[in-house]
Amino acid sequence: MATSDHHGQFVYAVTSAAPPCPTGDGDQWHAGIAVALKDRQRRPLLKCSYAVPVQTQEAASYEAIAVALREARNLDAGSIAVYADDARVVGQINREAEAKAENAGRYLEVRSLLNQFAWARVRVADPAQCYGLRASAERAVRGLPTTESYDVPPQLAFRFGE
Repeated sequence: MATSDHHGQFVYAVTSAAPPCPTGDGDQWHAGIAVALKDRQRRPLLKCSYAVPVQTQEAASYEAIAVALREARNLDAGSIAVYADDARVVGQINREAEAKAENAGRYLEVRSLLNQFAWARVRVADPAQCYGLRASAERAVRGLPTTESYDVPPQLAFRFGE
């Protein structure tokens, strides 16, 4: 895990998932996910997108949220607000709706990751907030993944991959 002299910083995350489609000979399905992390002042920290081997949109949405939470923990964040573009999954995570049986493992993983923060919330994102991320997720499912790390403000002292 990354270390920081400023343990517990607040991070915003925005996630999006593109619908799955068959790959290769059609036996396997992949969906695209995209995640962006920003600091309290909304300065970019990380943006990534890639394909994940799932067969449903909900599974992809859970995976995108889990990636955001794992990356925030790698940055040593103590608090996080996650904005996701899938209202059904957000409702399930917030216990406003029951998670489907096929997503039980993903649901439990996300709940476990949320519990690792001093403060964490998951909310439905405004569609305009996710427009660029959705495009990145759609490119990722077509084989064009991206990862961008940004210069982190010195007061945060987060380290990427060191």
